[in-house]
Amino acid sequence: MALAKVWLEQHGYDDIKDVSADQSCDYWATKNGTPKWIEIKGTTAGFGNILMTANEVNLHRELHPDNVLIIVHNIDLVEARTEATGGHLVALEAWDVETAELRALSYSCKLAV
Repeated sequence: MALAKVWLEQHGYDDIKDVSADQSCDYWATKNGTPKWIEIKGTTAGFGNILMTANEVNLHRELHPDNVLIIVHNIDLVEARTEATGGHLVALEAWDVETAELRALSYSCKLAV
């Protein structure tokens, strides 16, 4: 998240707040006076596939075009996988989740008795 915050600061985002504890996104910020919701995904794999919760997908659907998806890929994990280094950042401003190939990986199944 620190790498993403630096990118946001360098690309004109202001009033950046970490809202990951109680929101379906990681940061909230403004750009040119417009509120923006930012989701950050990190992976040790290459760019291309990420996991998103249903809430995260819904957030991007509801808030487009005032949403941002930041992916940091090819991260190296060190110190027994407790510290991350490196990585390449890709930022998708006004990302349209409908352009992605969404595939369900699990379902919540409420059983009737």
